[in-house]
Amino acid sequence: MDFFIEFNTSGEDEKDGILDKGDLGNLIFIIHKEEDSSELNFKGLMTMGTYRTEDREAAAKECFSMLRKYRDQADDSLSLSMGMSSDYKIALENGATHLRIGTLLFE
Repeated sequence: MDFFIEFNTSGEDEKDGILDKGDLGNLIFIIHKEEDSSELNFKGLMTMGTYRTEDREAAAKECFSMLRKYRDQADDSLSLSMGMSSDYKIALENGATHLRIGTLLFE
């Protein structure tokens, strides 16, 4: 089963995920080490843009570029899951490889 580590790049309380990249390199090393004896497959990092803001596009750019920087510093081969129906174009501009666009598909 594929999985992503979620980062709370917006800092919003109602969102889960890691708030600080801390020692992301060591976390990734440990995950890859455990994958050898597991059914899990670490794909990459994920985040969501800020909801409560007057400028959602600017906030999304900030959240998505932050996650991309984290990924690039740790392991630039990892996938990025970010962007929903309202901000997927911004996510793609920032290197998203996976999107969550249910509203666009099923509205």
